[in-house]
Amino acid sequence: MMSPDVISTKFSLGGGRGIHQADT
Repeated sequence: MMSPDVISTKFSLGGGRGIHQADT
């Protein structure tokens, strides 16, 4: 699991769509 900070950052950068792919 990624920390909330990292998730919110990726969410902002990925627009909420790329986060799933980046997390994999």
